[in-house]
Amino acid sequence: MVDAGMILNFAYLLVEANKVEFIFYLLYFSSSIFVLVAPIFIFVFINILLRMDFSNKKYFIIVFPYAIGCILIHLIPGGITFSENWTPIYSLTFFIVALVFITLAIVVPMILYSIRLYHNFMDRDLKRRVKMFLVGITEIISLLYGVILFNTWQDPIFKYIYSILVIFFLGSSGLLIYYGIAKTL
Repeated sequence: MVDAGMILNFAYLLVEANKVEFIFYLLYFSSSIFVLVAPIFIFVFINILLRMDFSNKKYFIIVFPYAIGCILIHLIPGGITFSENWTPIYSLTFFIVALVFITLAIVVPMILYSIRLYHNFMDRDLKRRVKMFLVGITEIISLLYGVILFNTWQDPIFKYIYSILVIFFLGSSGLLIYYGIAKTL
């Protein structure tokens, strides 16, 4: 889903906003929602690893409210504005609400469940692979926080440095998650 969000992110940049403003908004909000919703599936995956009796109903109970919360965040009045060249600018209110929501709904539960996952394995090789998986998850969460800060804080030096870090983190987080857990499941 992060990849779908990033592809839509590039697509909305290609739209000539003056002629198709509605499509621009639709593509931007879709890409933003995809990027915000993606971490919940990692959380569900960790739950599946911890409990093999994970039902579809419980999966729905976790994913649906989180997705609705991600949508509602985008409806904060004045939360997201766009500059003359159609780059998003987040308000301080949006920044705070988004950080609190993501931290409470995803980051804290993911940390707690990740610790449980790490302690469930006794084999050294499995513990090493879980560590790789957890580092990959940490990179994804860092990217999520970074995107919110990127669109809130309009400092060109930070934006330049973060843009370089994104390239590194996107590749390495996927590889760490894949080689950590997913490769041999």
